[in-house]
Amino acid sequence: MATGHRRMAAALAIALTAVMTTASAASAASFKIEKQTEPDGDQTEFTFSYEGVREGTNDPADSGTFTLKDGESITKTVAHGIYTIKEQTPSGWKVVDIICDNDNDPQPEDAPKIRIADGEAELQLSPDENKGCVFTNRKAGTLRIKKATSPAGATTPFTFDVSTSLGQPFTIADGGVQEYTVEPGAYQVTERATAGWTLASGMCDDTDSSWTGATLTANVAAGETVTCTFNNAQNPTAAPPVVQPQPQQQVLPTRVRPASARLVAPKRCVTRRYTVAVSGTPVRSVSFWVNGKRVRTVRARTGQRRFSVTLPIHRAVARVRARVTFASNATPSARVLNATIRRCAPAAVRPQFTG
Repeated sequence: MATGHRRMAAALAIALTAVMTTASAASAASFKIEKQTEPDGDQTEFTFSYEGVREGTNDPADSGTFTLKDGESITKTVAHGIYTIKEQTPSGWKVVDIICDNDNDPQPEDAPKIRIADGEAELQLSPDENKGCVFTNRKAGTLRIKKATSPAGATTPFTFDVSTSLGQPFTIADGGVQEYTVEPGAYQVTERATAGWTLASGMCDDTDSSWTGATLTANVAAGETVTCTFNNAQNPTAAPPVVQPQPQQQVLPTRVRPASARLVAPKRCVTRRYTVAVSGTPVRSVSFWVNGKRVRTVRARTGQRRFSVTLPIHRAVARVRARVTFASNATPSARVLNATIRRCAPAAVRPQFTG
């Protein structure tokens, strides 16, 4: 008899476990979280936590953590309830968007609650519901301003005005660097005139920043580091006084040669290639730059007065800059010449009819 009771109790326990398992499975829900980044393909890992409470009782439900990279997603099967999914945003990143679906839930009060500033979303999951969210993060960019002088090592301070979003003006000397962590966008930096110095050239290591006189417009994309250098040349000093010769000597006065140069470029649009030329004297070398990148440096032969390059046009507009360095006894010591080359628009094709 005792054995019969034990078998009956065991059977009842098995049946009860099966009923509870079936009920638990029937009440399960799920959510899916996807990660997107700007720029695409970044390999930074983002850590998420989730915590749920049972609706109506506030008793704890399921909780946990997981990590995702750009383009990855994860689906979590959990007990039904109200779940808060929160991202632990890494330094240098910002949550810019959270988009959630409601799995066609007809109840307005069950709509996802999104809090971008806190990097979290709240999902109300009924039994068998499957909801999800996409978290999008944007990586900050870096703008780096450098100063270089000729001659090198100058301690003269140079002052720069900047866009309002960058803050107050700053001052740096030769070799100095000013760095900003910025949101993607365009930023302006202007060098103030400094007595005894001339802004000889400016260049950036990207392809879409531009210069207008002493003003730089830097275009910084998400996650991009743009470095721009302002190059200043010291103005030539007055000629030294003429040394009076001794009666038995004949000393010629030091002669300063005037320097000149001009840039000749196509005035009309070009289709494939174009030639720009610098004519001047007394020229020591000419460096040609296109859209902020140096493409060629030509050093003068004895008596050479004309320097030219022929280049392909890859973009709709080519901004050409020629930095001319003159002989050591010439004034000024250098000049920067500019020209803009435009690519011709493709010609329209007219139909021809036969017959």
